[in-house]
Amino acid sequence: MKVTEVQIRRGVVSFLRNVGYAVWDTEQGYRQGGTRITKGLPDLFFIGHGEHGFVELKTEKGTLTLEQRQFRETAKQNNVPYYLWRSSEDAYEHFERVRAAVRKSGD
Repeated sequence: MKVTEVQIRRGVVSFLRNVGYAVWDTEQGYRQGGTRITKGLPDLFFIGHGEHGFVELKTEKGTLTLEQRQFRETAKQNNVPYYLWRSSEDAYEHFERVRAAVRKSGD
């Protein structure tokens, strides 16, 4: 079964909120007719567990638009965390890395 970006979004948002992150969904930023108000803005922004970041969601074969690539590069140049996730498993793996780093820093 093919997984859609909407399904990925639901899974990621649900997971992040369940483990204590605040999540903002930027999908609401559309004009009538379906054009994005701010092209390139990632799908999600999250804060929690001492970190924050922008998340672009794509299906397995989805590719970034020019504006999305430009946002990613601007974020990286300014040390703003940016993630490209293709499944809720990507969010889970990120959370596990954060937990491991927190545990290690507490040693």
